[in-house]
Amino acid sequence: EEAPFLQPYINALVKAGIYVLENYSYIENNGSFQNIFQEAAAIFLMSANLTSDGTLSSMWGTAFAPNET
Repeated sequence: EEAPFLQPYINALVKAGIYVLENYSYIENNGSFQNIFQEAAAIFLMSANLTSDGTLSSMWGTAFAPNET
């Protein structure tokens, strides 16, 4: 098995993709992808154990960091 550290992210991506596919008829009927995308993103983040103040911030820089005002 190559790159075992990627497996949690791949599994999370699969879960999010399955959610989108299972709810595709909702997108077709209502024309709104935003809610499905938000739910899929939440599924991915939770499944991969990523948080905006943790791994994503270190991986992607400040794009996902909490707003500091």
